Amino acid sequence: VVGALFLMDNFLWITLHTAAEPKVASPTYITKEQQQVLNILSQQSSNETIIISNDNTIAYLSAVYTQGVPWYSHPFTTPYADRKKSAQQLFFATGIPDSSWKGHDINMVLTLQEASFLRNFKQQPAKIFSTKNYILYTYRPFL
Repeated sequence: VVGALFLMDNFLWITLHTAAEPKVASPTYITKEQQQVLNILSQQSSNETIIISNDNTIAYLSAVYTQGVPWYSHPFTTPYADRKKSAQQLFFATGIPDSSWKGHDINMVLTLQEASFLRNFKQQPAKIFSTKNYILYTYRPFL
């Protein structure tokens, strides 16, 4: 009886969590808009491209859905995460790229509300694509 109750509880939980569409995007649920962004990002990236994003989910998923290398995506999957996160935050605040980015294309995926920091850039990035919530840019520092 206990075993049957345990299995029924698990069955009910799985059914409820797989049948309902999540309301919030996460690494376990990709919205159509995020899939569109990742598809364009994949087309615009090579294994020499560094991907930076102020959207943690896009940054995290870019490691799987593109050939590009996310600069910072998650503290447990990013080597030297603290240094890379600081460099990315400095870049977003000042427009000054990390010196290790030299010679690489940088693809940026920004949420619309955070794209205003681009005014700090001396060299403006080229816009690739935009959606309702995201803007994709390409940037080649140190030219």
